[in-house]
Amino acid sequence: MKKMFYAIVLIGILICSISIEGDHKEITSNNHITYNLGERPKNLIMTDSYDVRSKDLLVALFQGLVSEDFNGEIVKGIADDYKTSEDGLEYTFTIRESAAYSNGDKITAQDFVKFFKSFIDDNENIYSEQLNCIFGVQDYKRKKISFDGVAIRAKDKKTLSIRLNNKCPYFIKILSHPVYALRDYDKLNRGFDEDYSKIRFTGPFVIDNINEKKQVIISKSLNYYDKSQVTDEKIKISFIGDKEKALAYFELKDESEDSIHIMMDSPINEYQRLGEEEKIRSFPSNSVYYLNFNNDSKNLVGDINFRNAINSILSKEYYAQQISKNFAIPAAFYVPKNSANRKIFDTFANKNESIEYLKKTKITGKENFILVYEDNSYNKRIAEDLAKNILQDIEISVSPKGYKKEELEKVLKEKQYDLYLNIFNPLYSDLHLYYDMWSSKSSRNVIGYRNEKYDEVIKAAKEEIDEKQRNALYRQCDEILRQDLPSVPIYYLNTMVCIRPNITGVYATALGNIKLELLKVE
Repeated sequence: MKKMFYAIVLIGILICSISIEGDHKEITSNNHITYNLGERPKNLIMTDSYDVRSKDLLVALFQGLVSEDFNGEIVKGIADDYKTSEDGLEYTFTIRESAAYSNGDKITAQDFVKFFKSFIDDNENIYSEQLNCIFGVQDYKRKKISFDGVAIRAKDKKTLSIRLNNKCPYFIKILSHPVYALRDYDKLNRGFDEDYSKIRFTGPFVIDNINEKKQVIISKSLNYYDKSQVTDEKIKISFIGDKEKALAYFELKDESEDSIHIMMDSPINEYQRLGEEEKIRSFPSNSVYYLNFNNDSKNLVGDINFRNAINSILSKEYYAQQISKNFAIPAAFYVPKNSANRKIFDTFANKNESIEYLKKTKITGKENFILVYEDNSYNKRIAEDLAKNILQDIEISVSPKGYKKEELEKVLKEKQYDLYLNIFNPLYSDLHLYYDMWSSKSSRNVIGYRNEKYDEVIKAAKEEIDEKQRNALYRQCDEILRQDLPSVPIYYLNTMVCIRPNITGVYATALGNIKLELLKVE
């Protein structure tokens, strides 16, 4: 009887073991929501490139004084409040009482002073010039003064003061960029694979683990000041750079370790289908596509009538819909969120108007215009659509030609083009960055547009604190640009995110960064 009893117990234990092991395997394969980031960042500094996507990791793990929401509006971060002096030169930030690092250390104003010093000291930091507006920064860089002479100071443990050289209406928007998130800058230059457990995180998530595939597992930071609003889901960050391969994993019907639940940068020709299957969501961004003209050209492109003819024939509404109904918003102004109450550009083609403009030119019909762009799938598709649009409606031949970035810079410099398609992704959400592109003083003015009146207006807008007055100056910029027509805005691009239908709460900021803290699985 004893032998039989022990045999029954042993069988029961074996059955339970098998059952538990089976359950464990099922949980292991399905207990993470996977977001594919694409290329894997080499460290958690990320100030040596303007790549938007890698900054998603900064957004998840760290936070700055302020941040940006999906509308491009400034929202509170580690600073619970900030005030600007009447002269617009001094910003005073109050650090939250509950602000803490992931290890429980209290965050102080002095921590930000130390961070900004490291940020400015970094010789490879391509963002640090944005802080030249702060009093003393340029002299410090030139080694004329010590950092004590820089006007970034902790008045006490919870009060940080930053004073500027001159008025900078968009300074607070600069600070909302992910690279200004508080972190122990000088300790993050190396990779994070081995030392992640020692990192003091300041954002909604911490790195929980890095697996054998170098995938990063993140989970809620228990010392984050707003932890009650952060998802309890564990999120796995994968790094598959091949878009086709990532999409295949996204569309796996059965859950596996390779499954992807959220991804960016799907092949553009898949947007239409994914939208119909409700697997893609769009969020407004700050990015704008422009069709630019070679202003120094002595052929037809230099004729304002020809430029107006091209502008009149563009079927922005139609071609945006051909890619996806949520891909982009046809542009009616030079910049998104324009405060004017009337359209500057039509978004539907007007063939009759275009033909009337062409009659005023010396066109023969034998011309072939070169449309250049930086070679990628987005630009290629839009350039081909534009060329097709123009040829079909007014029988003008346009040849799209893609170049690698370095080659394109040479082509633009040597003026070896007629039309140039580009996308502008501003570093922060302020209208000045857009309008500055056409200033003759700007390094971003690659098409050579020059207008003295325009330069005067944009200079006045740069330091105008009053928002109403600034907008009035920008409307003057619009009027000058519309009259000269150096460029035509085509689309305000949306950020397209592939998300499984049962996942909610994921959204993109206006800069294009993905936020995951509100993620829910239904």
